[in-house]
Amino acid sequence: MPIYDPRLISNAIQNLESEIQRFTDTSTGTSQQANILQTIYRERAERGLRWSAIVRDRSQNDTIAVREVHEAVDRLLIQCDNAVGTARQTIFDSEKIRSRAIATQSRWQGELEKALQWEAKAHRELQQAIVFKNESEALVHAASNELSHAQGTLRSCNSDSKRQCWSESAAVGAADHKLNAARTQLARAEKQVYAAEQELARAEARVHKCQESLKIANQAVQKSHQALGIANDSLARAESSLIDANAAKKTLVTAQARSTTAEEFAHEAVQRSRSAELQVDTAQTHLSQSVTSNDAAHGLAIRAKLDLDYRNEQLRDFNRVSNEIS
Repeated sequence: MPIYDPRLISNAIQNLESEIQRFTDTSTGTSQQANILQTIYRERAERGLRWSAIVRDRSQNDTIAVREVHEAVDRLLIQCDNAVGTARQTIFDSEKIRSRAIATQSRWQGELEKALQWEAKAHRELQQAIVFKNESEALVHAASNELSHAQGTLRSCNSDSKRQCWSESAAVGAADHKLNAARTQLARAEKQVYAAEQELARAEARVHKCQESLKIANQAVQKSHQALGIANDSLARAESSLIDANAAKKTLVTAQARSTTAEEFAHEAVQRSRSAELQVDTAQTHLSQSVTSNDAAHGLAIRAKLDLDYRNEQLRDFNRVSNEIS
């Protein structure tokens, strides 16, 4: 068969049509697959951007929270340090108060002992004064009886005009003097009793005052011991709180460093997600251009196929005419 045989050209055209069809199918499938992949990548990029934004927001919130807690811990450190200083000052003051209370207790204990001795002495002096008063009253009673007897003797003597009553008169005078002396002594004894009673009353009042003061001093000593114990406990608690606050601050420093690193990482992730989104947008633009070009190529392929079909049909007609002529 000659090389210009129309049948050969027809076969070549059919082969070309097959190639054009395969190109069209492949181009269409590639465009569809590219669209699907592009959609998937866009969704992934958007999810990555949302996730990065969420992580960034959380990191920023964590950073703010850590900063707020850090400020609170700083305030707590100041408060704990002040509490330690206050507790130490309280211990110092409590020790001074306890020392003063013990000194006061010792002083009033000594004063009470003196007051008790004074009371005992005043009580003895009162008893002695009472004894002296009783003796004086007895003397007054005896002198009064003696005077009465002497006066009676003198009256009997005076009734006898023949008698000289000098001795009887002298006896009356002596008895009267003796009675006056006894009365003077009784008056002095009564004053001594009164003075002893007043002295005893003052001593008893002093004892009562010392007892009350000692009672208050004992309570002050007891309370000062309690206050010192509370102050020591407060100091221990304040120092423990200060240690805990310092430990919390160290932990917060680490947390703050980690939150800063996390925030930087989140910021970097956001930037990468945005870069990926831009790349997807660029790829989408290129894909759109590719689809447009593919559509144009597909249109040209269809027109070429139609043209080839027309040419092939003409070759068949030409081949049929050639066979009829031969």
